[in-house]
Amino acid sequence: SGSEATYHALRLARAATGRKRIIKFQGGYHGWHDYVAMNVQSHAQAIGKYDPISAGILDDAARHTIVLPYNDAEAVEDYLKANPSEVAAIIIEPIAHNMGSVIATDVFLRDLRRLTSDHGVVLIFDEVITGFRHALGGYQSIADVTPDLATFGKAASSGYPIGLVAGRRDLMELVGRTGEGSVFMGGTFNGTPSTLAAMQATIEELSKPRFYDRLFALGAFMRTQLDGIINRLGLPAQSAGFGSVWLIYFLSGPYRDYQDLLHNDDVFDLAFRKEMVANRLIGQPLPLKRLYLSGSHDRATIEKSLDVIETILRKLSAGRPASS
Repeated sequence: SGSEATYHALRLARAATGRKRIIKFQGGYHGWHDYVAMNVQSHAQAIGKYDPISAGILDDAARHTIVLPYNDAEAVEDYLKANPSEVAAIIIEPIAHNMGSVIATDVFLRDLRRLTSDHGVVLIFDEVITGFRHALGGYQSIADVTPDLATFGKAASSGYPIGLVAGRRDLMELVGRTGEGSVFMGGTFNGTPSTLAAMQATIEELSKPRFYDRLFALGAFMRTQLDGIINRLGLPAQSAGFGSVWLIYFLSGPYRDYQDLLHNDDVFDLAFRKEMVANRLIGQPLPLKRLYLSGSHDRATIEKSLDVIETILRKLSAGRPASS
């Protein structure tokens, strides 16, 4: 799974550096394991504090994880300078799709690349969502920033269970070798033929001429039409997303990190999502969650969906207090 991929990547980074601490960013989700299962969709009062997403997490594991604001290179630089030779890895979603679709600025990603190189820190791109969904080379190929390690998940196999770790040769060669410093990786389903066949078939489909051009065009159409609906209804909202990812933020104004998303009207957002499910537009009924288009969708399906969405938003906005 993607969680196992990030788990192995972090273990690999610690083995390579001999350090314990890692840095993640508020709002980012990198799996279920103790080192990263914290500070995802936190309440406002939990920002800046340890905020686990589950009971049973070992405090001794969690205390080695530092949570910083997304898109804030200055905070990263300050921490690295104040704690030299302490941080093994920085792990980041290059587009934070686990809080909808907050895109890391090009400057931020380039700064992370520079800072990690300067301080001997392993830079990990968690591309479990972005990888293959936005490009066969992952979002790193779009941003033109190459991490030391990258993790991928089921988007690489059209939903079949898979987790991948890729990266620098010197890091990858620590896996499977014998002796001091070797990193173990194994499991019953590693290299399962059915999953690898699904991945090969997925790569073949995604490699067809203009596949991503068509998918990105559908996503752009979806978001443009959503903004048209929002404007017609006078809602304090905006479409968001990248490529085939779309959602609506029920807030006004710009956003660049999780703190900005605290202004989202979660009550309205949840009501909207529940109505979508009731009308057979199936997605996660949780505020801020992204939704996907796929290669199987076409313009007619999207237009039909947009009609349903406009009907839902019109119904909900009619009963919404003006001050909401």
